[in-house]
Amino acid sequence: MTYTKDELEKLETVKKQTIEILNNDWVVTCECGRRAHIRFFFKCLYCRQYYCYRCAEDHFGQTVQEYKEKKKERIRLLIVLKKYYEKKNKTQGRVK
Repeated sequence: MTYTKDELEKLETVKKQTIEILNNDWVVTCECGRRAHIRFFFKCLYCRQYYCYRCAEDHFGQTVQEYKEKKKERIRLLIVLKKYYEKKNKTQGRVK
């Protein structure tokens, strides 16, 4: 398997972060230079790299506020669908 230069740099960063975490009581450094305990960082599921709050927003492509708004909208939709199907099941279950 052949890796691009960017992929190799990403793998090297993940390797450095992993070693740093194990050697420094779970403290990690973001690409931007911020250092903190990993509980204050976000880890990407795909590239396995840790990001601080600001860098995570860039990496994941949306701010935390945008994520919360989308999540609220999904919850509203689920509530509407639940009410719809409850009403539909009640009307179909009646004997006339």
